[in-house]
Amino acid sequence: MRKSHFTKPQIIAVLRQAKIARGEAHFKALAVDKNPARYVKATKLDDVLSHA
Repeated sequence: MRKSHFTKPQIIAVLRQAKIARGEAHFKALAVDKNPARYVKATKLDDVLSHA
């Protein structure tokens, strides 16, 4: 078995960034109406509500 050069936290961080990038691209594609859906990166409920 080949040994990875990355640690588990590094792999998780890369996967998380890829997931965020996919979400941003998805919502950008949906942004065609006057009131489009928006992708908001939030860590707290207040962050979400402030964009509502």
